[in-house]
Amino acid sequence: ERIEVIKQLKVLGQIDMAVAGENSISIPDGQADALTFKEAGNFYMKLRTSDGSEAIELHKQLDMKEQNIINAGAISADVLQIDDAAVGLNIDVSASNTGLAKVSLRDNMAAAFDITEAGNSYLKFVTSNSSEAIVASKLLQAGSNLEFTVAGENAILIPDNQADSLVVKEGSAV
Repeated sequence: ERIEVIKQLKVLGQIDMAVAGENSISIPDGQADALTFKEAGNFYMKLRTSDGSEAIELHKQLDMKEQNIINAGAISADVLQIDDAAVGLNIDVSASNTGLAKVSLRDNMAAAFDITEAGNSYLKFVTSNSSEAIVASKLLQAGSNLEFTVAGENAILIPDNQADSLVVKEGSAV
């Protein structure tokens, strides 16, 4: 059976799809606003079926109620932030095969990746051509050995004309 509504269907209660199996709502193809969820002019969600730019647009915050987002492919976002400070944030790449857990940086940037706190740079990755570097701007504590593995000359550069430009200590003794 089919009920066809030409202009507008106003439902004051609920729509109950109680038939076993697939229940569906079909929307037209090739439309910028194929289906919209809104209250007055306040949009909540739009379904776009324009060929080549199909999308579900969310116009309000999405609350997942502590559920996971799975099998997402790429996530493009402006900010990834902690929801609960007591839980923290864990970026878990432990299931990756060798060499596949990585952070890819843009080439030829003065600060391709910068770990900061309140505008203070702690660790910065420079990818500028011929000036590539990792810049540690705060105290760097090595819990083990520093090992130089590049063949040829390896150097530790210290500032010139300073009385205490390099101090070697054991514990608190100089």
